[in-house]
Amino acid sequence: MWSIQSRGFSTSTVALGKTLVEKVRAQPPSRNDMSLKECTQLFWEWLTNSPTKMLKHYEEAILADVKLPEGVTMTKSKVAGLHQIKLTNQRAKISTPTLLVHGHGATGMFFHRDFPDLSANFKELYTVDHPDCGLSDLKKFKVRMPKAKVTLKKLDNDKREFTIEQDVEKNRESVVKVENFYLDAFEKWRQENRLDRLNIVAHSFGAYLSFKYCLKYPHRVNKLVLCSPAGVERSIFSLNNKQNHGIVSQDPSSPSYLRFAYLPWLITTFGFNLAKIFGPFAVQILTKYLSLRYSRGSDNDNQIKLLLRYTVHLWYQNNQSFRNLLVIINNQILSLDPILDNIKQLKVPTYIMYGQYDWMNSQAGYAAFEELEGVEAKYKIIPQAGHNVFLDNSEVFDSEVIHFLSDETTINGENRI
Repeated sequence: MWSIQSRGFSTSTVALGKTLVEKVRAQPPSRNDMSLKECTQLFWEWLTNSPTKMLKHYEEAILADVKLPEGVTMTKSKVAGLHQIKLTNQRAKISTPTLLVHGHGATGMFFHRDFPDLSANFKELYTVDHPDCGLSDLKKFKVRMPKAKVTLKKLDNDKREFTIEQDVEKNRESVVKVENFYLDAFEKWRQENRLDRLNIVAHSFGAYLSFKYCLKYPHRVNKLVLCSPAGVERSIFSLNNKQNHGIVSQDPSSPSYLRFAYLPWLITTFGFNLAKIFGPFAVQILTKYLSLRYSRGSDNDNQIKLLLRYTVHLWYQNNQSFRNLLVIINNQILSLDPILDNIKQLKVPTYIMYGQYDWMNSQAGYAAFEELEGVEAKYKIIPQAGHNVFLDNSEVFDSEVIHFLSDETTINGENRI
């Protein structure tokens, strides 16, 4: 897959993997940490039940704990193979149908903290699980993993020289194939729901896909909210670059940008299959990592504990979603066809937001905001939130989304906020 050779310095992906586990273990305890006994029970539950059964069980339990405004109805169904949650409120003011699109390692149900406030303001609010994920139909297909060889050389001035070798056409073919797998599924879902135009509010990898949906189907999107989007940065891996060598830059808007692996090779090679081998001990590490994050922005501990259990069943599901992600975005969390390379094609009013403590590159997002031309554009850092902005500070997130998507917000050429 991705091969990086270095001269003059070395990096250890094995050490990075060890550090990742150590960081999780070193986390301060959360009030919702699960004991080893509870993790053993959860692991046994996964071993002895079907993923679909348990995902349905925990989804129903979480949604039953969500208090919706009076007059809001919730329905669940499968449309065009995608698991859909629809909230309907005829009293609401915003009439444009609005779709919430989740990121990798999540499902539409992860927006449950936002359902009360959003459903009070939107006549039709939808979430869907990505194809081949959660309760949507599982559809596997063959795709060639992109390959690239990067050689790095340390120069006397502490700068680094890079050379990259990759088959651009073959890599692009793989990227387009995976993107279309998602985009065409979303479009078929829209058609079967008989929706003309819709707003899209999307997070992380879902934000990347939604951006690409806007490029492919520009007349179907009214407004777009990109929440901590993945794949924004330009980099040496971009298939659109004209040069295959140069000096490494620390500017994420530069085609010479490079950062080292965020994901250890063990994870990118084996995914959560590796965690399954270590039984309850891996479950305890995963839930410890998640419990601190899920406990932000909510004091509903029952709901948080249900979400922890739901997430383990989701992450242990046998699907191709992680492999699909790695076709488009490598273990440096850099896209082969980044948003910044395509930003000038976007002609939809767009709001780009990040959390105050977001690990995603908000500098790249600001560059995208700056490069948008001829459309309404807004950029904001949401306080007291990390990457999962919609979970960490749902009150501010919902307020920003409602204001931006309200029917009263007019679009008159370029309006930058």
